[in-house]
Amino acid sequence: MKYPMIQDFHIIHIDTLSSLTSRTYVDIQHKLLSDQYLPFLEEKRNVEERVGEIPFASWSDLELIYFYVHRPTHDNEKYERTNETKKEYIRDLLQFYFFLTHALAEETNEELQSYFILSSIEGRHVRAYQKWLKEQPRPGNRNAVGYATATRAKRITLVKSFLAWLYQCRRISFPLQAEFLKTTVRKEDMPDRRLSWEQVKSLLSFYRNQPIPFGLLMVLVTTGLRIQEVANAKWSSVTYDERLNVHFIAIIGKNKKEREVALIPPAMDAIKEYRLRRRVSSELNPLDESPLLPSSRGKSFNAKYLGRTVTKLIHATGLEWVQAFERNNQVITPHYLRHFYAGFSVDQGVDLTAIQDSLRHSSIQTTERYIKRISQKEKEAALKWEWSKFDFFK
Repeated sequence: MKYPMIQDFHIIHIDTLSSLTSRTYVDIQHKLLSDQYLPFLEEKRNVEERVGEIPFASWSDLELIYFYVHRPTHDNEKYERTNETKKEYIRDLLQFYFFLTHALAEETNEELQSYFILSSIEGRHVRAYQKWLKEQPRPGNRNAVGYATATRAKRITLVKSFLAWLYQCRRISFPLQAEFLKTTVRKEDMPDRRLSWEQVKSLLSFYRNQPIPFGLLMVLVTTGLRIQEVANAKWSSVTYDERLNVHFIAIIGKNKKEREVALIPPAMDAIKEYRLRRRVSSELNPLDESPLLPSSRGKSFNAKYLGRTVTKLIHATGLEWVQAFERNNQVITPHYLRHFYAGFSVDQGVDLTAIQDSLRHSSIQTTERYIKRISQKEKEAALKWEWSKFDFFK
């Protein structure tokens, strides 16, 4: 039996792994994300078991990465990894893998000729990868060194799980996942993503006469949606609730959770202006499958592209508070606007559980982390004092 996975990766021809180009890297990512190879690899494993061979022993490194990412892990398909999660896994595992290729090439002073190096890694390579994550220039911000603590912890957790699986499959001889130093993400390690109303107001005011950026920012600010959810939102999902006198949009969010999100009148007006500028209908129509916020070609935005666009829009304002964030090595991403939504809701007297439900956090602790600094201020002892006792100093 021929296995398309093997054939297909051989279509990607490179003389050595160290001569890998960015285009080839993208090709590999694309092929690893496709789910068409999984049935063939599952059958390959079954054949190996039937003939008495050790499963996975002859698999290439890319086949192992592919199978680890796509293999079923739950009896209920609804709880399997989403495509977005698989994309992140592939990105992070390829980063680890190609770090290993360069590390091994430097050690042997030879070009690596094949995709069969995972069996050669040892503890020093794992320790070097963890050090590299901490010391390399941060992507997109050359003034900062190393990935953020939370990012490092997330990537190390994935690689540890992958190495544990390789050990279980007998593709590596030692439990190399134990070589990682402990990673702890403390609350104080999390970046402060608070934005005040005055800051957001100045941002919206800057773009008020530009329907495209204004509409995009208004949706993010007033809904708390993730950028992926905005990119995937459809106009056909917008409805009007007569009882509440407000529009709603049905969203399928993280982990395939469905919810209806309110589009308050100012946001709805901004969306209509956006669609008018794009020359698409703003009349409610359950059959209109156009994106909520279409691109200039009338298509859906890629979520990463849209996220970068928002970041560039905020940077381009040159507002004083934006520059202050950037001097502190903080790039303001769409996620900051999601944090604003949580904090502003608290200021407006919204109950914590209602905020959790609106943001679709599975844990109340996540919501609490969003508003922790606000809550801490409210608990400050001096707020309970009778301040007039100090009036004699005036």
